[in-house]
Amino acid sequence: LLTNQHVVGDANTVRIILHSGRHVPGEVIRTDSVRDVALVKVGEGGMTPMSLSFKEPAVGSTVLVYGTPIYETLEGTLTKGIVSAYRVEKTKRFIQSDVTIQGGNSGGPMMDAEGNVIAVTVAGYLSPKDGGLSGHNLFIPLREAFDSLGLKLPGKAFASGS
Repeated sequence: LLTNQHVVGDANTVRIILHSGRHVPGEVIRTDSVRDVALVKVGEGGMTPMSLSFKEPAVGSTVLVYGTPIYETLEGTLTKGIVSAYRVEKTKRFIQSDVTIQGGNSGGPMMDAEGNVIAVTVAGYLSPKDGGLSGHNLFIPLREAFDSLGLKLPGKAFASGS
């Protein structure tokens, strides 16, 4: 599983709660606190992985985010938005989108319109006026998450736009 480093913290092992409600163990394999990504090995086989795409969507493209906003009772929430821009903060690139996220969405997948994972949910801007949600949210592009963890797909070299 790919998630945020701030989700796993300094833990070596984590408990993963599946959509079915079943709990399975996970081992934190790699982390990058600067990029805020972590790789967790699921302690159980037989699960179907989500499709991945390293092609970054154009501004205006439809995107979807899956996660657990605010409370565990809201697990399985799917929200839809568009890619608003690409941003650089502290030398790190992000996809900016208006798709709705909350604190519990951290580490969850951003998907393209075909359902391929393209980024990892990381943060949202708060309104400077009232501290509420601003609708401007940031996502770590999948290629950059993989690169920061030293991950490569077997037998494939990443080419720009692939």
